[in-house]
Parts: sequence; structure tokens; C-alpha cells
Amino acid sequence: MRSKLLIGSACLWSIILTTGVRAQPMVLGLEGTLSQGVQIILIGSSFGAKAQAAPFRWDDFQNGNPGNLLADRHEPDGSIWDLQSYDCRRPEYAGEYAYDSRTNSQVPGQQRFSGDITALQNFYSLPDGCGSNRAIAVIDEPSRVWYVSFWAYQDDYAGTALQCTNNKIHGNFHGSGWTSEFNLRWDEYWNNESGHIFGINCNGGAEGGIHNTWGAYEDVRNQWIRVERFLDLGDAGISNGYHAGFTNLLPRGEYTGLFTPVECESQLIGSFNLGQYFRSGDTEPAALLRHYISELYVDHSFARVEIGDAPTWNACTHREIQIPTAWNNNSITVTGNVGTFTSGTQVYLFVVDENRQPSVGFPVVIGEDNQQGDLGVPGAPGTVTFTQIVD
Repeated sequence: MRSKLLIGSACLWSIILTTGVRAQPMVLGLEGTLSQGVQIILIGSSFGAKAQAAPFRWDDFQNGNPGNLLADRHEPDGSIWDLQSYDCRRPEYAGEYAYDSRTNSQVPGQQRFSGDITALQNFYSLPDGCGSNRAIAVIDEPSRVWYVSFWAYQDDYAGTALQCTNNKIHGNFHGSGWTSEFNLRWDEYWNNESGHIFGINCNGGAEGGIHNTWGAYEDVRNQWIRVERFLDLGDAGISNGYHAGFTNLLPRGEYTGLFTPVECESQLIGSFNLGQYFRSGDTEPAALLRHYISELYVDHSFARVEIGDAPTWNACTHREIQIPTAWNNNSITVTGNVGTFTSGTQVYLFVVDENRQPSVGFPVVIGEDNQQGDLGVPGAPGTVTFTQIVD
């Protein structure tokens, strides 16, 4: 088996050298048990580089106490998030039950899985600007590349959410310094069921300076949905920037083009804000919403590891992101994050490189010890322990 792999690798590199095509990531082996919170090692090839193995920010909210407010990172007991919220709209932890500050009562919470703890953002009309706000944010961390993944549940418990005049489930990107220039926004107007995706470059000007797309609205109320946001500013003066939003693994908007004119080459995106806006408008009764967030992952690289329910990337209808702790071209260590997949389920491991190129799925059963792959001792499959390969 080893000689066959070496021949295959040689052929693959020959193709790369002659055509310039980047090699697809390939998972060849796995050591460990894929379970919640347990480390496993993926062995393979062409995983590519990731300057910081771990995500820039990751929070599954499981250490929070339901009913307590999330803390801002600038506070003595702060967390990893900038909350930038009014006191009347501070996100709080929720579990099987949640606290509704509007009615001063306990209400049923929304959980993705048994025992889940989430971040809850309550939206309702209050005086002094509390009808809308930023909820959870990463601020003043400039980068050319941003990837954001989270699960969301928009609980239209009062049946009034569609009165909302502007909702931003996908969040907003802003340039450094919170300028009105160089931002990329994703607005949904629920009251007339339309959407607006646009970007403004560093020269400012009218909305849509980078791109402007209508029709993004999608009714995703009262269900858990996977939300992903991609941004790559590309190179100055070249139309290779990328901006996209996905819901439940399907693209709702994608744009490739020029994001940074030559005179904007020093501009970076410095902040991302999530769940920060649900505008009730000036009419009564006001639109109401409980916005739950679970497993928030923010990174400055598209490179990541996920498990899915199908052997090919595009065939998956359900994927869960894993949390890397070490990364090189031939070996990745991740901490298992099984989400709603259960023990004994057949899933497939995928490695995605920094160019958004996924591997073929590597089969693994959740909760079973896996010492498997093609890099072991010939004739002894299923028993070998892998060691890291050094480039």
C-alpha cells in the first residue's frame, strides 16, 4: 500500500508542476476517537498552510450559566467578544430555559442538542435606541480574509417578526476604525421580503460601490440553521476578491470581483458584527424576536476541518465544524465537535484548504476508536498508530 501511495503522490505532483493546478487536500488516515471534546489526528497530503492553527475566535457557549449576561472582553470578567450593546440589549446565556427581560419571566429556550447552552439576543422595542444594536462582535482585528460560521435560531414566538424593517442574520464587515467606507453589509427587509447585499470600497460613495445584489431574503424562522460568511479582499487592482454567504450549506449570495482599487491597497477589514440588528420600526405592535446563536467560529483563513453526512462535499446536507489545534501540510490535530451527530453514526471527515478547496470525505464512525488508513504497516490495517510526517 505504501508504494502505491508514493507512486500516486509522484503522479499528482507531476500534474501540478505541468498544469499549475493546486493539489486537492487528501485525508489518508486517522488516529483517535471522533467524539465531543476528544482530540484526533488526520494524516494526509496537501492540507496547505494555516498560520494560526486554532480559529481566531471560537465559542460554543457551554461554559455559560443560563440567565447570566455575556461579558464584554474589556470588562474584568470579560470573554473573547466585543459586545458593544446597550444595557437593555446585552446578550445572555440560555439553555433549556431562557430569561425574557421584556416580560421579566422565564421562557422555554431553543437548544440544538440536549444540554446545549446558547447565546440569546432578545429584540423588542424600548426607548433610547434599544430597538436595534450590535450584539456580538470582533473589533479592530484587521485582516484581508474572514471566515465566520455559526448556528442560529430566529424564534418568532409572537408571530410579529415579519414586521421587521431590517434584519442582518449574516452580520456586517467594517473597515478598520469603524468608517462608513469599506464595509460589506447584508440586509434583509422582512416586512417586504427582499434582501440587499452590497459593499462600499475605501473611496466611499453610493451604496454598492463594490457590488450590489437584491433578492437575498430567505425565511429561516423557527429552525436551527447553519450560517457561513466568506470574505477575501483579494489583491489590489485585481478582480479576485470573494464575498459570499451560505445558509444550510447552500449559497445565498456570491460575488467575485474587485474589492480593493489600487489606491485602497492598504485598507483591511477590521471588524465583524453578528446579530447586531433587528429593526422594529416605529409602528406598534413592534416586531419581536429571540435570536439564539450556537457554536460561533471566526477565523482569518478559509482552511478548516468539518465532518459531513456524505462522502463528497457538495452532497452533504449537514456538516459540523471541527476545532483545529495543530496544522501542517501533512497532519492536522483537531478537537472533536460532533454537534447533532450521534455516537455510532457514519460520517465523513473533510479538510478544506485556504483556497476553499475540500478533500474527498474520509469515512469514520463517531465514538469508535479509529486507527485506520493507508500509511501503516502493510497487512495490518486497523491496528497501526500513525506518526507525524515532516515535509
